[in-house]
Amino acid sequence: PISSTTAVYREPVGGSLAIGELDCLFLFETALTLVHAARAPDRRDALTLLASALLLGLFVEQAAVRFGGTHCHASGALNLSECSSVNSVLMYGPWIYVCVTAARRLLSSGDSLFQGGVLTGSMCFLLCSVYEFQGPLMGFWLWPKTDGVVKAGSTLTQFGESAADA
Repeated sequence: PISSTTAVYREPVGGSLAIGELDCLFLFETALTLVHAARAPDRRDALTLLASALLLGLFVEQAAVRFGGTHCHASGALNLSECSSVNSVLMYGPWIYVCVTAARRLLSSGDSLFQGGVLTGSMCFLLCSVYEFQGPLMGFWLWPKTDGVVKAGSTLTQFGESAADA
């Protein structure tokens, strides 16, 4: 359930059920991606890519929350810390894995590294932009208000200057 300490301006669209659905969605996507990676011909590379994407998600989300408090996720069924739900980290696994894997399949052996980077980056933007644009509107996370405070009264430990100290 959504508590009074959850960092949203309002109840998420669909209430706490919507956050639970988001948790289930990213758990399911990650499980399917894990099955795909485990069955891939280049299994070791595919599993390494998935693990790297999940570690990237953990790093990016924790850095964004702890180095200045750039945003705050609504609490999910599982949370890594205040303002950091597990679904916000799990999103990176399928997202990065699918984009890199699809770009690899679309490129031919003579294509340049630059072409691969542009294709992968474009796919990452196209796949994630809907989530990024709709998340704040749906109440799935909170961006700083005009005063720079993401979540008033947060007990989150900051490694850098917190938004409340600015």
